Amino acid sequence: MKPAEPSPIVSETAARTASNPEAISNYRGPHAAIPAPEEHSKAAATPDSKPARQSAHFPMIDVLRGFAAVTVIVYHVIEHLKWAAFPNSGPAVWFRLGWMSVDLFFVISGFVITMSAVRGFSKSNSPRQFRREYLRRRLTRIVPLHYLTCLVYVVFVLPAMLSMQRIGFHLWTHAAFVHNWHPATQGSINGVNWSLGVEMQFYLIVMLAAGWLARVRPRVLVGTCLGIAWAWRAAAYMMFHGQTAFGANLTWVYTSQVFGMLDFFGWGGALALLIANDTDGSFRRRWIDRWWIPAALAALVAWPAMRIYWPNASYWDRPAMVVFWRSSMGLVWALVIAAACGLGAGRISRWAAPLRYLGTISYGLYLWHLPVIDSLKKTALPNAPDRFLAVTLLLTGIFAAGSWHFFEKPLMDKYGK
Repeated sequence: MKPAEPSPIVSETAARTASNPEAISNYRGPHAAIPAPEEHSKAAATPDSKPARQSAHFPMIDVLRGFAAVTVIVYHVIEHLKWAAFPNSGPAVWFRLGWMSVDLFFVISGFVITMSAVRGFSKSNSPRQFRREYLRRRLTRIVPLHYLTCLVYVVFVLPAMLSMQRIGFHLWTHAAFVHNWHPATQGSINGVNWSLGVEMQFYLIVMLAAGWLARVRPRVLVGTCLGIAWAWRAAAYMMFHGQTAFGANLTWVYTSQVFGMLDFFGWGGALALLIANDTDGSFRRRWIDRWWIPAALAALVAWPAMRIYWPNASYWDRPAMVVFWRSSMGLVWALVIAAACGLGAGRISRWAAPLRYLGTISYGLYLWHLPVIDSLKKTALPNAPDRFLAVTLLLTGIFAAGSWHFFEKPLMDKYGK
């Protein structure tokens, strides 16, 4: 299958590489992935695992995280090198659409965080206790590596930033996770971490809405999130269509705020509620254990969604695409997650251990890969894209594994439990 038109991301690449003294970092893509935090959902009975109705760990979700993280890395290599020879048909075309992995990451996050918050809220002695423990876990998971990679980026990858006139503004907005609010700062330091602002703001929304989430019906959650996201994106499109600032497409900047992403979080959250509220196990037996059913439904939804996408791949000049289309991919990924939950923690999970490890270190893969790419672009490797990709994957994997074992995990073990 060959795309009828270039991905909507191409225009973003051109915008990001335009002359722009404030948006110093290289192209970060209109969709960047954020790995979900450390808690996972837990799978129940499958053909190769015993029923565990009260468990909340779904190890195969880590396979999805690893797949999404690698997809984002390959996608950014293609975009940064303008790799025209990379296949644009067949299975490999997926990597040209790697920006869609952000949808998967956000839906996973909606699933994991909603599940964690609902269960934590029900077990806590008071809302105050819940908020304190919730924030401690979230901050311990997200903040340290974000700060570390920002420091490495500014000091070693792009030290010219230190002499920038408004460096203080860039630093404090990134430190406060509000850098995604302004086009000058959204991708200025280690550009892919723009989505951490969205993620952290989503955490705050969940913390404040935990009591409501504990009692809301899944379809009401989905309807609410869809309505807010569509209204937000429609308003952003009407206000900013065709405008750029600091080298960024303002339609993308403002549709990508947390309220414009709520449909992704809502799909994942609804799935979490269906599982968390499944006290008699009927939903799990009917839909999760029979993992091939959500997998088939995902394919049935994805096929027409992509049939719509290819003729409209210019994307940003198509208001219906900007406002509505991505919600269909959110549903696709929620169904994929449901199928992954159904694969359980038995033989299949054990066979997939190497892929699950990529999911374990996916946060590091996400935050380290752009510093690696930007550093390697200063060498002769861009003249050999295949080798550039191999070295990028290798070095990113080394940094991610190192930061997980010697930095992230020790902090989580000490402060995040």
